[in-house]
Amino acid sequence: MGARLVVPEGLPDGDLCDQMMAFDRRVTLPGNQLAMSDRCGMAYGLEYRVPLLGHDVMAIADCVSPREHLRGGAKSLLRAAIAPMMPDGYLSTAKVGFNPPVSDWLVKLGGLLWGREARIIEMLFADLPILDCARQDYWRRATRHGEQDMALGLWALLVWRIWQTHLATDRGAEIKYAKGSMDGSIKAAVQAEMLSEAAM
Repeated sequence: MGARLVVPEGLPDGDLCDQMMAFDRRVTLPGNQLAMSDRCGMAYGLEYRVPLLGHDVMAIADCVSPREHLRGGAKSLLRAAIAPMMPDGYLSTAKVGFNPPVSDWLVKLGGLLWGREARIIEMLFADLPILDCARQDYWRRATRHGEQDMALGLWALLVWRIWQTHLATDRGAEIKYAKGSMDGSIKAAVQAEMLSEAAM
């Protein structure tokens, strides 16, 4: 069952920036980000509230033209509003994302699955046309040098390998079960025929 995008009536006739911001408020936020965050929160019994989406805050933000919103860079108005409440220099620091510890996951889960580092690397890159020195370099960059993009790429590869293993195991079990059922049916039919012949 797929989701269907419905564009609301009455989007502003202003410039593209105006229209994009209105579309985000009316479609993208409620139909995507807020819906997903609500589901994630409710899965753990949490009521999710976003202070910056409060009605009063949204009403004030709606009165500001898109040009004002974008003047001075992203979130400049928000930064100016909260600057008096922040420690000196806090708002001028570089943005830092909330990245999960994928490097640790790679090492720990890889170790649980395959043991030694050499075996992990061998299993991860099994059928890929990548030289051994490059494989080891990718692994080092992901697990020791903290390259998040590399770690995420290898994490996707690790998940793919796990999926392949489970798929192969499940298919093997299905084939074995089907073969066993067929063999059992044939055996039962032969036994029934032998019994009927013996009764004659």
